Amino acid sequence: MKRYLYKLFFFLLTLYVLSYAIVWIYEIPKREAVANKTLDVQNKWNDIKDKQAAFDVIILGTSRGDSGYNPAVIDSITGLSSYNLCSGSQNIVETYYIIKELIKYQQPKIIVLDHFLPSFKDEPDYFQVLANAEQMSFGGRMDMVVNGFGATGLLNYSTPILKYKSYFKNDLKNSLNKEQSVSSYQRIRGFYYDKTQVDSIAIASFGPLSVALPQSTSQKRAQNYVKKIHDICQENNIKLMAVRSPYPPSRLHQYPDDIAHDYFTHLYTSLAHRFIDFNYPAPRQLRDTDFSDNRHLNYKGARKLSIALAYEIQKTHLGK
Repeated sequence: MKRYLYKLFFFLLTLYVLSYAIVWIYEIPKREAVANKTLDVQNKWNDIKDKQAAFDVIILGTSRGDSGYNPAVIDSITGLSSYNLCSGSQNIVETYYIIKELIKYQQPKIIVLDHFLPSFKDEPDYFQVLANAEQMSFGGRMDMVVNGFGATGLLNYSTPILKYKSYFKNDLKNSLNKEQSVSSYQRIRGFYYDKTQVDSIAIASFGPLSVALPQSTSQKRAQNYVKKIHDICQENNIKLMAVRSPYPPSRLHQYPDDIAHDYFTHLYTSLAHRFIDFNYPAPRQLRDTDFSDNRHLNYKGARKLSIALAYEIQKTHLGK
């Protein structure tokens, strides 16, 4: 029996070491980006950690917010200094711990939180979660991994190959696809300035939105973390703006999104807090061609959305 257990132990140990070797090879481009100072998530956190920057407005949320809110446009109207700290698939739990970390370096007047329904489910993208965790202080990192995501979070943290499981598959597909689309973008204070424009074929194939609500347990957890976010903002004298960026007009017209709209509205009503949904109504003159795909704005659409947000900041929080 002991001999069998020894063999099992060394077999599992070999798999564990091998998984680290695979990750080490897979992360060569990432290490090169770090060396060249072109890793987006690192650059974003370096900006936030610069206390001399003193940002008045910090925007959080998923990739929809990342490509949706241009600080340069917002600041030109409000006269404030803003920064876009959105990240891919940012989970609502992750958002709370990001706020806990960023207030170590910044004292913003306003936090804008953009909402995306899948981020309220108990299925975080650990690749994205741990990408942010790596840039946090050790205490902040472990706080999020252990207290925020529990045993599953710790497992993904200690076994890095797990966070890549969906990415291996996608990268393999992309390597076999000879007609990969290349996005033309740059960063403006964290904002993803994307020049890509969705074409007529893609517009015609727009499908339904993801309108399935999280399960009841996920809803309770999400409500708990929204309350935590609300409370930590109040404790630090930060005004919280709860918003949602728009979808392409033709897609929303064909597939209404009342379920998500009502869910977020009722969630914030329970906190006596306003929820601003930029789908109802959409920013003026917003078109399908203001998007890079079926849910992300390009730089033209982002300008329209950023103007709308800037006026809301002026009206709601600056009293203008």
